[in-house]
Amino acid sequence: MYDLESVTKFGFEQEAYSWACSNALTTTGVISSKCGSDYIIGGYNIVAGSGAAYSGHNFYKSYYSLPAHNQIKLSIKIFPVDSWDLATNDGFSIVIDGTTIGGWVVTYTSPYATTSVCGNTLYNEYPAFTAYVTFPHTNTNVVTLRIYGYFNEDSTNESLGFRDITMTFETVASPATTICGINTVPLPDKACACPDPHQYQNPATSGTCSGCHVSCNTCNGGLANNCQSCFPQSYYSGGQCLPCSSPCSECSGGALNQCTSCIAGYFLVGNTCYPTCEFPLTSTTSGAVVTCDTPCSGSFAMWDGSCSAVCDPPFDPQTINTFSVCTFPCDPSEYLYWNTSCKATCPGPLSNSIILGRKYCDYQCGSTQWLYWDGSCQNSCDFPLSQRIEDPTPLQNFCDYPCQPEEFLYWNGSCKASCPGALTMRIEGSPARNYCDYLCTGSDFLYWDGSCQGSCDFPLSQRIEGDTTTDTVKLVVEEKKSRNIWIFSQPNSSTKNQG
Repeated sequence: MYDLESVTKFGFEQEAYSWACSNALTTTGVISSKCGSDYIIGGYNIVAGSGAAYSGHNFYKSYYSLPAHNQIKLSIKIFPVDSWDLATNDGFSIVIDGTTIGGWVVTYTSPYATTSVCGNTLYNEYPAFTAYVTFPHTNTNVVTLRIYGYFNEDSTNESLGFRDITMTFETVASPATTICGINTVPLPDKACACPDPHQYQNPATSGTCSGCHVSCNTCNGGLANNCQSCFPQSYYSGGQCLPCSSPCSECSGGALNQCTSCIAGYFLVGNTCYPTCEFPLTSTTSGAVVTCDTPCSGSFAMWDGSCSAVCDPPFDPQTINTFSVCTFPCDPSEYLYWNTSCKATCPGPLSNSIILGRKYCDYQCGSTQWLYWDGSCQNSCDFPLSQRIEDPTPLQNFCDYPCQPEEFLYWNGSCKASCPGALTMRIEGSPARNYCDYLCTGSDFLYWDGSCQGSCDFPLSQRIEGDTTTDTVKLVVEEKKSRNIWIFSQPNSSTKNQG
């Protein structure tokens, strides 16, 4: 609802017609005047009387048929005219439905009253200002607004004027009675607070607000050195807000080790921010500060959450966020080998295990033993099996089956697809492995029928395989394939004998 806003004499007087004054008028029927370029209700030589008869006069109007509401919000522009000079007497107040909200006492002798704008030219006017009021109210039928003036002289020396009324009927969670003012110069009291916390009153205590410098959170002026508090990621120094080092959220200085809190995703250790705080380290939140600490003061925080004075292989000693941590060096999907390497698989005959969700690939034999292809541990690895030694720290001995699973391992170390003739086929182990054995000893000959004999006489055929300088020598005899003998007794004649 708007009232007394017209900028023309005729229009304003039409609006003023609905207002009344409690005192006799010096000019019958006229309660408005002009102050500078503004038309106002009240003002110079409008209200009759002087002294006590003049003090306490009021202008009033009732507004009807109001919308539903629980609070009235009012703004009104006030014009102090002429010699307001008594701090306790010269002033005004706003009254709604008989309840006094309050007002101001200002003086024409103020250093801010520099010009005679209207009325008696002997006096300068304190600049006009806008009063803002809230008042709990629920009556939807009517509300009566009164503007009181309190003076000890008549209206040719001291008077009150007003215009530009805005009245809003609103419903709020907590209705309250408030009053404040906004002016282009300082008010003696009740200046409105700035609506934005990043503003300052310009001039001070005037209710008129200007923006702080972009580096300031709050301020008392618009320059970079007028800061009173700072935004996150900056710190206060000599009236200025200077940037913290990233990733500090708050800091006491610009260095990396002067953080007092960290941006999201970082953890404070001492006065430094770190990007991680993974187990076994622990994080704690206190307000806006997230810190990182070790559960093992003075010792290693182990990857499994325990504490230890040492961090031995295959685990990896590290300094994380200044703390001593003994880490599991592999990714969760990898196996940690006894030699600290990380691999995607753990093939046989090595032994695999899972502890607290972490995978291990272990060599399960003693330091002097051989780990066989079938997972067993033996004290030796004899030919034709293949010896393999890995990693001198510590030494790991493997005894491998050198052939493919479908092949036969011969006594001489060769691998073949079959085990023919008089040789003996042997299958052992889990998984199964195939062997082709020569079963005779010493200088015996292995006959085609699998027997062992001390000699191999003609017409049988001798075959020797292997290296005669080693114990891999094997003597083999074969049956002669053809036993047909042809004998010639006369020329051009023959006799066929079969044996």
